Amino acid sequence: EAKKVTVSLVKEPFVSPPRRIDDILAILDQPGQFDSEIVSKTKAIADASPPETDNYAVLANFYLKRGLNARELGRSNQVFQDIHIAFKYAKKSRSRNLIKIPKEDYARIMTELGQEEAYLGNFKQGISLMEKGLDIHKRMGGNPFLSLGLLYFMAGDYNAGKAAFEEGIRLYNQRIRPGRRGYRGGIINRSFLRAELLKKEGNFAEEELVRRSLLKQMKQSGDWIKNHPRTYIYVRSWLAQNLAKQGRPIEAELEARRALNAALGYAGKESAVTARVVGELGKIMLSQKRLIDAEKLAIARTEIYEAAGASTNSLLKGEAIKLWCQVAMARLDYAEAMKRFEIAKETFLDNHYVYERFFKRDPDFILCLLKTGRFEEAIKSITSVYKEYRQFFGDNSYPSAEMLSLQGIASAMMGMTQEAMKYFSESVPILLKEKTATEGDYLKNQRLMIILEAYLDLLTGIHGDKFEKEFGVDASAESFKLVQIMIKSSVQSALGASGAREAAIDPELIGLVRREQDSLKQINSLQAMLSNAIAMPPDQQRPDALKDLTARIDALSRARIILIDEIKRRFPKYSDFTDPQPVTFIQVQKHLRQGEVLISIYSTDSRTYVWAIPPSGEVIFSAVGTGKKKLRKIISKLRKALDPEPTVLGDIPEFNIALAYDLYSELLKPVEKGWENATDLLIVAHGPLGQIPFSILPTAPVDSGENEQELFGKYKKVPWLIRKASVTRLPSASTFVTLRRLPESKPGRKALAGFGDPFFNQQQLTET
Repeated sequence: EAKKVTVSLVKEPFVSPPRRIDDILAILDQPGQFDSEIVSKTKAIADASPPETDNYAVLANFYLKRGLNARELGRSNQVFQDIHIAFKYAKKSRSRNLIKIPKEDYARIMTELGQEEAYLGNFKQGISLMEKGLDIHKRMGGNPFLSLGLLYFMAGDYNAGKAAFEEGIRLYNQRIRPGRRGYRGGIINRSFLRAELLKKEGNFAEEELVRRSLLKQMKQSGDWIKNHPRTYIYVRSWLAQNLAKQGRPIEAELEARRALNAALGYAGKESAVTARVVGELGKIMLSQKRLIDAEKLAIARTEIYEAAGASTNSLLKGEAIKLWCQVAMARLDYAEAMKRFEIAKETFLDNHYVYERFFKRDPDFILCLLKTGRFEEAIKSITSVYKEYRQFFGDNSYPSAEMLSLQGIASAMMGMTQEAMKYFSESVPILLKEKTATEGDYLKNQRLMIILEAYLDLLTGIHGDKFEKEFGVDASAESFKLVQIMIKSSVQSALGASGAREAAIDPELIGLVRREQDSLKQINSLQAMLSNAIAMPPDQQRPDALKDLTARIDALSRARIILIDEIKRRFPKYSDFTDPQPVTFIQVQKHLRQGEVLISIYSTDSRTYVWAIPPSGEVIFSAVGTGKKKLRKIISKLRKALDPEPTVLGDIPEFNIALAYDLYSELLKPVEKGWENATDLLIVAHGPLGQIPFSILPTAPVDSGENEQELFGKYKKVPWLIRKASVTRLPSASTFVTLRRLPESKPGRKALAGFGDPFFNQQQLTET
């Protein structure tokens, strides 16, 4: 449906982008596609030499124009220098020249300089310059209200940012009259303000519509693209960013590719414009878990910024290095990630804001410190950030709980069991309650899994120990609950979505759900805004604005809790489907039939956990020291005989019976007491174990049977698990309970067998 909507909006057929990184990197060596006349004109102005004159007003306008065209080409250093010189001449013109620079031009230079100062971390000075410029003259070129509003938002001043946007919209509404000069430009500038305001409010669906409309408006106004080609490229890149936030990565990649092609054609490879779009494409690759692709794009982006002459410690360079670090963290390569974080530390020593915002407070950086054994540094950072997060976000917020969980990991790694249990028991329930905060954020979700696995390891360590009684926790039951959350079965999600559609037919319910979802998006948006703002140096912060933003987040959070409670109270069926709670041992046992036993297996990097749940009686739990890496090797060897491509039967390799029995001995034998009398085994197996049928595991050691003359004859005597009990695979324990809750099928219904020979595309049809 989303694709159909997109097609109807852009009037273009949807074609999925190529899935090869070679194709993406090849684009960087191509000239791209843009209007060569626009490119030549912009470069000529950006490369022009200053006129030989003593007229300060003329010189000020020259350097402003040259700087703005350099910005169009992504030459960040030249932009700052040229606009600084323009401001110097403009001030001299206002105080000394007989021919004074017009107020509009003076104000424009002042606001442009303010924008550049802010991007270097001088927010107070930047905002002050922009405010003074708008006081001098409100109707200047560009879109000063957009720039000022964005700076307010970056400083955490939500009210001032929104007011700036609304004031800009009001003024453009006054100026937009058909036939009047600047009519189309006014419409476009107004759309910019609307799109950004929707983005800050977390209204991504409406933002998409405005972005698409904006692209259409810019195309219809040829002069706009000629005068602002960089902005046109960025609008397409922002659309890609929007689609990624809506969970539509393929469409996002397509738009980012289009933006990259245009950027290369316009500004060339060695341009900050191109680097910025490459960065967006890299983030999209990361969200799709295409880590090799993301890595190469992150490296390319950094190299492009260096070639383009971007300031060494600029915000742009910070974003580039951050993506480079994120890819290493996504690969769980902590040693490499730490090397990159150290490079960032050296790079941004002189830019406190960039280092604080992108690195020092980053939970991935803190996690990396822990995983590389730098506990003292990690705990110092956790203590500092947790204190601030409690102050600004509150104790029960996701950011605060995540910091407390990292403290739990630190304590557990240092052997401080009691402290670790305290931190985990306080923080994990909050993380699980607010786990929707991780949606669409690959690294955030990965951190949650690492936290839960660390808690799982801790619970296993206290199973049957004095600490289990001391903390009043059933380690086996609590671990089983965590495993269900971590599995996140896609089948369960599909069943949930189906049930939710059936349940969500009440208009009042639809209204409540929409309000709850909108409030969550806005909370996430405001929390990101606040997190960036408190990363500023104390002398650059706006305390009253931060206090107001904190109160706004708190009010929205409380309102959302009320909405969730109301939905659960009035529409319990909907809540059961959309937010199913992990099932307990008792719930599983209630739905098991005579002779059935559910066996749940979950693997982490270091261990594998196994539960055997019979219809009644004790649940048997076991944890073995075999992790995912070892399991992958075992499964790979066993599959050689299960998935061969033989020409004749003799080509099929022998099945490694001894290795299969070893696997059985590690996984099922320790919990045999829980399933030995079962006739039907319902198995939930996570990770590598999902690639092997459990029915072919031997339940006892087997003689090699070398004297067998018949091909495959020795397999006749193997006590396969399937000889002992039937085996059914399930994606999760929750799925099992959900399926058993469904109404029984009608006994009189008829069986159906279907056969098909489908065509998947037009080319296939023409080849028949």
